[in-house]
Amino acid sequence: MPRITHPFRELKKKKEREKKKSLRVIRKKSYFKLNDSLDYKNLASLKPFLNQKWSIKPRKQTRLSRRDHALVVKTIKRAREMAIIPYYQHHDEYGLNLGYRR
Repeated sequence: MPRITHPFRELKKKKEREKKKSLRVIRKKSYFKLNDSLDYKNLASLKPFLNQKWSIKPRKQTRLSRRDHALVVKTIKRAREMAIIPYYQHHDEYGLNLGYRR
């Protein structure tokens, strides 16, 4: 024998399901799938993720996902170790690179 349910309970369940659907997170599309891949030898591909002092920009500033940001950090560190990118660049008040701190 089929189970008889109350119509208001059915509506309530339906509303709850719709609410859950609206709360689902929409994933960002990967930056590197949309653009070309990232390579530690290609300085032009790493440049947007570095600031003037060659330090890595934060994730919120670059608007990358957690996974993509970790990949960028890994490739930048690899490029630094291969001496393609400097670790840090010091500037004086005139904008000249002195190479040491005062």
